[in-house]
Amino acid sequence: MPITSNSFDACYAIEATVHASTLEGVYGEAYRILKPDGVFGCYECVLTDNFDPTDLEHLRIARGIEIGNGITKMRTAKECVQALKNVGFVVEKAFGSAANGDKIKWYSPLQGDILKANSVWDYPTLLRTSYFGRTTAM
Repeated sequence: MPITSNSFDACYAIEATVHASTLEGVYGEAYRILKPDGVFGCYECVLTDNFDPTDLEHLRIARGIEIGNGITKMRTAKECVQALKNVGFVVEKAFGSAANGDKIKWYSPLQGDILKANSVWDYPTLLRTSYFGRTTAM
């Protein structure tokens, strides 16, 4: 990036680094432009520690996410944390929000179940992701 090193007190990435060809490349640039003791916040879609690369169903789901979101390769949370450390960051906090105990799961709209609508505003998304919506759009 054409930004002077040690320029910012803080920087962030929201659902963006998942598209990077190498995590160290993008995290390294964030580290470079931060002042000493600067803060980097990152919110990213990753595979959980429960992901099993030998499980065909896990692979099918991961591949579906990759294709649907233009992601070359999904990474695990552990890979992301390690990449941050590899470029010099001290990871103060890392957590998965998928297991936060919410009654309504983050993936609920992706299931396409009209009965899971919480408000009238959920219907367009649920209709698009339902079997009917997916088959009529093809």
